[in-house]
Amino acid sequence: MRGGPFTSWDDAPAVQVSPGDVVRVITGLGVQVIRSVVQPGVEFEVHGHPEEQMIVVLDGQLRFRVGDIETVARAGDVVHVPPGVPHGGGVVGDRPLVAIEVFQPPRPEIGHGSTRARIVDS
Repeated sequence: MRGGPFTSWDDAPAVQVSPGDVVRVITGLGVQVIRSVVQPGVEFEVHGHPEEQMIVVLDGQLRFRVGDIETVARAGDVVHVPPGVPHGGGVVGDRPLVAIEVFQPPRPEIGHGSTRARIVDS
């Protein structure tokens, strides 16, 4: 643990929000950052929320739809989800998706709004 304004992902507990979807969440006063590791084949139902969201793909491939536009995002791609716009998709290929998600303002629920979230390690 670094302390003060400095944090390590390892300091945030790993939370399983659904089978194959593990996140670590760091929340500030007005922004939330999530590191997601999602296994191949995991799907995200189409949903919407009032928070603005950015997804930065670090590794793997994410087939994703925002509104009426769908593509496969790969390492180096950034997906912007405006507030209230329906979106969803799934992890494609044989590698896990590793992504950074940013929410503004922070989401009140932990990780993708799931009520099934549970800590898998600390």
